[in-house]
Amino acid sequence: MQKRGQAVYGFLMGQPELGFVGNIESIDVDLIHLLLSRNFIPVIMPIGVGADGSAYHINSDLLAGRLARTLEAEKLILMTNVPGVRDHAGRLAYILTASEADALLRDGVIEGGMRPRVTAALRAVREGVRSVHIIDGSVPSALLLEVLTAQGVGTAVRSDVGPHFLEDSRGYLLSEQAASG
Repeated sequence: MQKRGQAVYGFLMGQPELGFVGNIESIDVDLIHLLLSRNFIPVIMPIGVGADGSAYHINSDLLAGRLARTLEAEKLILMTNVPGVRDHAGRLAYILTASEADALLRDGVIEGGMRPRVTAALRAVREGVRSVHIIDGSVPSALLLEVLTAQGVGTAVRSDVGPHFLEDSRGYLLSEQAASG
């Protein structure tokens, strides 16, 4: 594919009744790395540009997951307007393995707009991102609370394999808090 100076390339999904809704064809990581190397923080809109120049809206959660995988990110944070993922009992699940999240999707516990978000999280952790955090952006200091406290404020999704660093790190934080308190 010839690069045209866009960060995200897309194509029209096969549902014309949805309008210009697209899917991701590719991401130009060279452009993103260039911006980062010059101390810019890229702000990437969920718009994919087609070969004919048409602009297609892409689900932002799916794009964020693909960006995280493509850039080999260690962590992805999806800020939303809900506390996180609810379990079978309706309680907030603070940590989910990919298998547990899969079961919640399969059982219909995860519905509506949360489905593509969790699907993006699952794909990301299965393709190398160590953790995906789904947090409520309206909570004051949500990002800091999720990353720097043992309890967190949302749901952390992690792979079924590899080090279970979330449990280890939260355990470490709890023991440090107990020792100093």
